Amino acid sequence: MTTSCWSCQVRPAAPGYAAHIRLHKHLSYSPILFGVKKEYLKAVVRVPLCRACGRAWPANTVVYTVTGCSGCLVVAMLILSAVAVGLNFLWKYAIAVAVGAVLIAGLAKWYELRHRPKGTGLRDPYTYPEVRALLDQGYKLQ
Repeated sequence: MTTSCWSCQVRPAAPGYAAHIRLHKHLSYSPILFGVKKEYLKAVVRVPLCRACGRAWPANTVVYTVTGCSGCLVVAMLILSAVAVGLNFLWKYAIAVAVGAVLIAGLAKWYELRHRPKGTGLRDPYTYPEVRALLDQGYKLQ
């Protein structure tokens, strides 16, 4: 077991801040009355992280989700704005929502950059050797 943080490779790993990577692998498919029964093998790999990286990693996952959703909302609102301007109604509302989505995405990105752990050569927990070995065996991330 690694005693240093997998991500920053500088600080010692903290027991309560490990990333738990969940994986699964399809074993078999069995036809049943209404559909197909799927059987899986499941695995959980504990990736040792220090306190800073352990706090930053789940937050970055949430930030990426918020940023992605905000980006989709911006595109949808810009399309809606173009349609509303063409039809001459609700364009002010559509533009206001698009600006709000841009602000949310910007704040999410700022939070990610501000809370990224300090260090060089940060590695993603998904590159941990045990996780890579299971992925090579046909497991998939949950």
